[in-house]
Amino acid sequence: GIYRTNINQRRMDWALVRCHDPSTLGKNVPPIGPFTTTQLGGREVPYVVKPDEIVQKSNTLLDGAWVAKTGRTSGVTVGEVHGMRQRIDWENGMETWEIVVLGLGRDFADCGDSGAMVTNINKEWVGMVIGKNSSDNWGIITSVSELREDIDKGTGGTICLT
Repeated sequence: GIYRTNINQRRMDWALVRCHDPSTLGKNVPPIGPFTTTQLGGREVPYVVKPDEIVQKSNTLLDGAWVAKTGRTSGVTVGEVHGMRQRIDWENGMETWEIVVLGLGRDFADCGDSGAMVTNINKEWVGMVIGKNSSDNWGIITSVSELREDIDKGTGGTICLT
C-alpha cells in the first residue's frame, strides 16, 4: 500500500471505522495490572484500574513517560517512551523517524498489535501502536496529537472516546 508521512517525518497509518450498532463497540478499557517492579521501571507507580473504568481522555505523549497497552497478540505490556526518535526503514522502502517505546520486562509490541491504544499512568490515551522492531524489545507508536491532526487535515473528522 501507499503510506504517507506527516511534517515530523512519521508514518501516518490509521483507518476510520464507524459502527451503526452501538452494541458492537468495545469499551476502551485501560490495561489491567498488577505490574511488577520491573514492569514499572523500578518506580513505585500508583496504577489501579477500577471495575468498569474506561479511557475517557487523551493527553500529550511525553518523552520518558511510563505507558501501557493491551495488544491483540501480546496482551498487556508496559514500556517507557524513548526520548530520541528512531530512523525506521520500512519494507516498502519508506524511511521515517518514529517514536519508540522500550519494553519493560518484555517486548512492548508484537506482530498483530498495530492499532492498540497506548495509555499513560493516568489512564489517558497518548498514542497508538503502528509496529515493532524485528530484533529488539521496542514498539513503534504514533502520538494522539499527530493522529488527531492528520485525521482533521485529511477528513475534517474528529476522534471521540466515549
